[in-house]
Amino acid sequence: MPDYGFGDRLTLHRLRFRGVFWSLRSLDDSYQKSKSFYILFIIQLIVATGVALFVPLSLFKVAVFTQTINAVALPPVFYYLIKLTNDRQLMGEFANNKFQKISRLRVPWLLSPLLYLLL
Repeated sequence: MPDYGFGDRLTLHRLRFRGVFWSLRSLDDSYQKSKSFYILFIIQLIVATGVALFVPLSLFKVAVFTQTINAVALPPVFYYLIKLTNDRQLMGEFANNKFQKISRLRVPWLLSPLLYLLL
């Protein structure tokens, strides 16, 4: 297995600057620094443009479909994200404190009725 410079323990402050393919950067970096990121980004734009222009799909239906997938996928993602951020051994000093742990339970219950009333 290749060594990505993480040592024995994967820590989040080291991972947050790594891309999906370990060498990718961001739009803030120059093209010379992150060629693979820009190439992947341009390919995604070309594919999305081709689908939007040449595939006879209603963009409204595509948007509804993708947001449905998003709504189904978010609860499990949030569950594991909360478990990850509460783990003091993994997160170290960046783990959630007591106030954050309590507020993550209370805020959705307080905001849900308010959002319902706004509809």
